[in-house]
Amino acid sequence: MLRTFLIIFAFVLFPGIAWAVGPHGPYFDSPTGCGACHVSHAAYAKPQIIKPSQTAMCLVCHDGTASIYNVYNAVYGFGPLSGSTHFHPVINTGNPAVGSVIECAYCHNPHGSTPKLLWNYWDKATLTTGVYGPGFCLICHGATDRLFPSVEDPAVSYWVYTLGTHENVYTAHYQEVSPLLPPSGTQVTCVACHHQHASDSVRFLVYGGGVPLCTTCHVLSGSGSVHPVTAFSRTGSVHDVYGITDPATGTTDPYKTGLLCTSCHGPHTVSSFAYVACTDCHYPSPTDRNAYKLTGSYSVLSDPDNTKLSFTGAAGNASLGGAANSTGDLSDFCLRCHDNDPPVATATYAVYVPSTISFANLPPVTTNSGGWANKANYKQSAHGSQSTVITCGECHESHGSNYKCLQRYPEDSTTVDGECLRCHNGLNATWPNAPNVKTDLTSTYHHPTLTVSGLHSNTENYALNPNRHAECADCHDVHQATSPNPLAGVSGVTPNYGTTAWTIPTSYAFTNGATYQYEVCFKCHSYFSYGSTPPLSPTDGLAETDPSVEFNPNNQGYHAVVGPSKVPQFADSAGNLHYYGSYLLPWWGGAQLKCSDCHSGTRRGPHGSANGYILKLSGQALCTSCHDPYFYATYAQTPTGNPAIDGSDSLRSGFSNPSLATNPSYTFQGTTAVASVYNYHPVHANLGCFACHAALPHGWNDDRSLLVRQAVTGRYNGGSLLWNTITVPASRGQWNCTDCH
Repeated sequence: MLRTFLIIFAFVLFPGIAWAVGPHGPYFDSPTGCGACHVSHAAYAKPQIIKPSQTAMCLVCHDGTASIYNVYNAVYGFGPLSGSTHFHPVINTGNPAVGSVIECAYCHNPHGSTPKLLWNYWDKATLTTGVYGPGFCLICHGATDRLFPSVEDPAVSYWVYTLGTHENVYTAHYQEVSPLLPPSGTQVTCVACHHQHASDSVRFLVYGGGVPLCTTCHVLSGSGSVHPVTAFSRTGSVHDVYGITDPATGTTDPYKTGLLCTSCHGPHTVSSFAYVACTDCHYPSPTDRNAYKLTGSYSVLSDPDNTKLSFTGAAGNASLGGAANSTGDLSDFCLRCHDNDPPVATATYAVYVPSTISFANLPPVTTNSGGWANKANYKQSAHGSQSTVITCGECHESHGSNYKCLQRYPEDSTTVDGECLRCHNGLNATWPNAPNVKTDLTSTYHHPTLTVSGLHSNTENYALNPNRHAECADCHDVHQATSPNPLAGVSGVTPNYGTTAWTIPTSYAFTNGATYQYEVCFKCHSYFSYGSTPPLSPTDGLAETDPSVEFNPNNQGYHAVVGPSKVPQFADSAGNLHYYGSYLLPWWGGAQLKCSDCHSGTRRGPHGSANGYILKLSGQALCTSCHDPYFYATYAQTPTGNPAIDGSDSLRSGFSNPSLATNPSYTFQGTTAVASVYNYHPVHANLGCFACHAALPHGWNDDRSLLVRQAVTGRYNGGSLLWNTITVPASRGQWNCTDCH
């Protein structure tokens, strides 16, 4: 009679309960039956239980004494000796660290027969809508805030501290498939990553989260039932996803960035294979390496600035909480971290960033001004601003690479068109506008870009470097270079000169972002790089000279590469000022020069040339590419009557003397010549530039016009005819024939 009464009473008290045989039953045949937990008249607590609280009732068995499911003393239990530090806040556990918000029966139906006795309803009050799988957890962690008080601040809902909604019908990790399905049969895939009751890590993460958790399914080597991430096993370079603290050793590495797998792939936002195809990441075919096409509204990427948002190529499906997707191309995605304003750890109901990304403690980059962290200008660069966008994935791997800097391709060499020359070889139909530099790099005279490779490092010390090299990244920052300024952002050295002429600078200041082209060149071509033992020139086998000495602004004369032009001005008869000399446009007397104005090939820049010393032209032809050949190289023994050759009141050579009353004449080796008072060059034009001027015309300290006498030895003398006794007038425009003859 008593047992019948209890059963009837229970049906009235708990309508709708499935009274099937479960682990706590069978209720009809057990000797103790319901009385094991309930008493009819003198109960300690609702619902008529024999212990002071539901928790105490459950722990009669589930403390390890009578059940194999020990949720108190076992690892990841509620007890103070379990080692757990984070808990589902179950009431009355006796452990003050747990908190006191929910009952065991909020999740478990003690009279049920479902796996783990989980309730299989959205709402126990209405007993409607069956829920299985991850939907069980989403009862509280989904779109509806159940308004439980949080442990951290009872005045605030738990929803704030548990990151709000996790509901997403598109996510891969809610798919009820192996290996996500738990062996319990509950189909709650959440437990593949989260402990149920308590944990020693934040958010109840298994293995403490990070790589050890992700790689339980996404294996680093071999193959598995889900997408492997074997690229992390490559030995060239990897994105370091172990975060600041290495979970394998527990040690902190100051050179780690804080990057985690979940910094890019939010586990609740990445789309499943039902919505993304292999070629969305591997294109144009599944065998190609990952480049993330990002064209649709689904993606396996999350926004690193807020991983609750999907990062997709187009708007469409909604992210967690119904928020709009973040959209863009792969470069936009990468720039979330590499924009000099990387994500900072944040955990709110609307924004979640799992870890602060930091580049501060990495070894300093010496190659360019952007360093590791700042590629913010990429979309304005020559590569990033193409009409057909060159995204990061065209040149970089995302997880790991066999090459440095996550490069997709090997270094360029004489046998391989690698990272740069695969486009810059004049043969790439995909990028036909890419300048062809391979032709110059394989010319007779060239920088050793293809012959000496593998020595470059982003953190190398260029000072007194015994392993001089000229790889592409030594002179170009591909993330900042533009067509007008291909050297933008690349490092260089600024010489600091004292007051002494024709001497090495007093010091060199290294700069990560060169302002002038010569600063990039001086990084290798100066005392800064090779000290007092200059290398031998590949052109003539002689020791190279030091351009930082030759361009010293204290010198009497130089081409205006470092210092301002020393070409003076004169006043014509009307008082108007003009620079001495005649120049081909766009050149003029006060122009500032670049090294590449003389050292260049078929393409702009000193990659290589058919001419020695990587000159764009050889001999006198180089000189007359700037200095008007009509004015300087037209041979005439008497004035022609053409002011473009003879000069005029407003067009004068420094080698002249307009103060003379008549055109001067002289006889040399039996030949009499008459020169125009405005320009003496035509009567000497048959001799060539190097008969008077330095054959290496960077700069010279014996004369402002780079005049070299016969006694000068070495490469500065290219066949001078100037006697050692010539007299150079104090100022330009004051020459007399007797100064030389």
